[in-house]
Amino acid sequence: MNLSPALKEAYTKEHLSARDAQRLAEFIAWGPIVFQTSRLMVKFGILDLLRDNVDGLTQQEIADKTGLSLYAVKVLTEGSLSIGTVLLDPDTKMEDSIINNVIPFVSLVPSNINLSAAEIE
Repeated sequence: MNLSPALKEAYTKEHLSARDAQRLAEFIAWGPIVFQTSRLMVKFGILDLLRDNVDGLTQQEIADKTGLSLYAVKVLTEGSLSIGTVLLDPDTKMEDSIINNVIPFVSLVPSNINLSAAEIE
């Protein structure tokens, strides 16, 4: 095939390390979750509430203002935290972010894609 030098450079050599390629694949795999979480944050007005409240809101305040259950708000806000569409106040206690009783004897804490390949020693 006769390719221009620019196309030859772009499409005939590996540009990513195996680790970078794995990270990119994880972003692609998480795409539907990112989309649905963001879509629901807009649909239920949570992003608007956060934008309009400069001092921020607790998950309970968001639940009260939207009429959603506290569990639904926790799932959406922690999902948004993980994908980077919302930020956490550094003064927030970790205990306030734990989701209990989803699975018996299991507690969940929000994370992000940077920890998806982390190993526990």
